Amino acid sequence: MIKDSQASWIAYRKPKRVTALRIFCFPYAGGGASVYRTWHKAFPDTVEVCPVQPPGRGTRIFEPAYPNLEPLLESLTKIMRPLLDCPCVFFGYSMGALIAFELTRALRAEHSPGPAHLFVAARRGPRVSDPYPSTKKLGDAEFLRELAKIGGTSEEILGSPDLLEMLLPTLRADFTLCEDYVYLPGALLDCPITVFGAKSDLRVPEEALAAWAMETSSSCDVKMFSGDHFFIHSRQDELLQSISEILAARDLLTAPLRS
Repeated sequence: MIKDSQASWIAYRKPKRVTALRIFCFPYAGGGASVYRTWHKAFPDTVEVCPVQPPGRGTRIFEPAYPNLEPLLESLTKIMRPLLDCPCVFFGYSMGALIAFELTRALRAEHSPGPAHLFVAARRGPRVSDPYPSTKKLGDAEFLRELAKIGGTSEEILGSPDLLEMLLPTLRADFTLCEDYVYLPGALLDCPITVFGAKSDLRVPEEALAAWAMETSSSCDVKMFSGDHFFIHSRQDELLQSISEILAARDLLTAPLRS
């Protein structure tokens, strides 16, 4: 059963007396809100970091994960609407980049407030097809070997049959969501996009990151870090510094306060 409470979907949020900006953060496949649990420390006290916790992970480990994007977007728009009463930006990493992008499109389509800036990382532009074969027909052992190649899953999890049994359905669902995604043409976004990538991420080369420029009528910048596909861990401080500088340059950290 999927929970529809805001508290279940938005984890580690620290509500402010006054809020200038909300940063909604969407995790990579198999990841959860805990990836962003300390991010609030990098921003002024008037900024609320809102890590999104989809079903199937963290405190929601016993809920089934969404293998399809559309129902996930429906749930997210319902939960997030009350929190879109002040300026916001979206940050999505890998699978989270896809979710953040399509959620932005969905909000704009229904004339709801959307993000003032879209940050995406470790994900090729949505029009660029995935050159890697689908994992859906792989047996569990083959799937786990593929997972180990990509990285990002701790040795503790990969070496624990009990943990794997618990997490495997979520990982499978997340991979299915990404692999079944079909880009549909639509109106361009009007917000700037910043794309983050890693120089040693062979799965998402810089030219695939640059394709995000086709999704907005505003600016699109690509920033590269050292590291592999999961540079969110190895280069977290640099990543947060870059986000902070971009938000400051756009005066989003000093927007008019709302109580």
